[in-house]
Amino acid sequence: MVATYYITAMLQKMEQVGNLTYPTDMIGTTALRLVVNADGKLLSVGVEQSSGNARLDGDAARIAREAAPFGPFPSALKAQTTRMAVVCYMKFEGYQDMRASR
Repeated sequence: MVATYYITAMLQKMEQVGNLTYPTDMIGTTALRLVVNADGKLLSVGVEQSSGNARLDGDAARIAREAAPFGPFPSALKAQTTRMAVVCYMKFEGYQDMRASR
């Protein structure tokens, strides 16, 4: 349950950054695999499933990097793990409308 709240906060931060730096008017969905450590540092970001548009995939990864670092893990989550891998879907729906979800 603690991880769910943490991941939701990560996704909200990526949406905020994404909507501020939206990659023009491209449309599509990219699945990213993010690995975050207990301090909230983004250790790696990779494309899990391409949108079919290399530029959009690159912009999705850039947005994740710009949103980092995320907050440190809450103590209950830190007691369970030192890093977490999350697959998230970044959906670009037209001019400055980006959604991030699991």
